[in-house]
Amino acid sequence: MPELVKESVAEVAAVWRIGQQLWRRDFAAVHEAVRGFDWSAEVRDLVLAFSGKVFEKLDLCYFFL
Repeated sequence: MPELVKESVAEVAAVWRIGQQLWRRDFAAVHEAVRGFDWSAEVRDLVLAFSGKVFEKLDLCYFFL
């Protein structure tokens, strides 16, 4: 993904941060990245569903309670 896109669109940058933290397996930072951004209505449900599945798979779903 071009740097310009990642840097110029805040929501894309926030999704990119989630991906980076997943790559590092830093699940606390993933949770922080998901909860720490004011997602648009179009993206919110997708991000929450995706992150819920990730934490459910890792048996870490207590993060979202």
